[in-house]
Amino acid sequence: AHIDGADWNIEIGALVEMVCQEAKEGKAPAMMFENIKDYPPEMRAFSGGTNSTRRLAYALGFPEPDTPIDVVQSYRDRMKDDFEWMRPRVVNGGPIFGNVDRDEDVDITKFPAPFLHEKDGGRYIGTDVLVTTKDPDSDWVNSATYRVMIHDEKTCGIWMSPGKHGRLIREKYFDKGEPCPVTISLGHDPLLFMAAHHEIAYGTDEFVYAGSHPGRPYYSGLPD
Repeated sequence: AHIDGADWNIEIGALVEMVCQEAKEGKAPAMMFENIKDYPPEMRAFSGGTNSTRRLAYALGFPEPDTPIDVVQSYRDRMKDDFEWMRPRVVNGGPIFGNVDRDEDVDITKFPAPFLHEKDGGRYIGTDVLVTTKDPDSDWVNSATYRVMIHDEKTCGIWMSPGKHGRLIREKYFDKGEPCPVTISLGHDPLLFMAAHHEIAYGTDEFVYAGSHPGRPYYSGLPD
């Protein structure tokens, strides 16, 4: 569904809620918001990538299902078989580094992050999001979905609930009196988002888990 001219303030959040509630089970459309109020045309927002049974199956690499239970059965069958772990491949550079802002050029508010609900504390740029941290005591890289709210042009706040893996990693750094390095990804493969908000075993790398479903590794790296 293409929505033209919606307001980032409350309206996007309300439209997403209405469409999802009114859609038949497993049939909710994805929503692409274009020409968002106060923003240039190239700044779009996307919601509900895996909100339908069919798109969920496609993201996982399953055949088109007839019912939601077909996806569940396909998932169970896959996990019963030998599940080959696909570690990410480290590369130098890539298209993701085509646009880079640093230091004084950083302005988070240039993105049309929505004010979703009237009693929210601010605008959330992080909802369908991948927050990645690395355990300081091992090689474990953890990725999870946490709320990320814009505070100003250069600052975001990340809420990690007590007991969550990212919170446990963060506390290790804080207990040592060190800052916790973190990356925040927006606009990635829906399969990565699914892996990030699944309850995966402590110590499991979500990039490995996600890459194992299609049987191909993800790529990670640094700019040239």
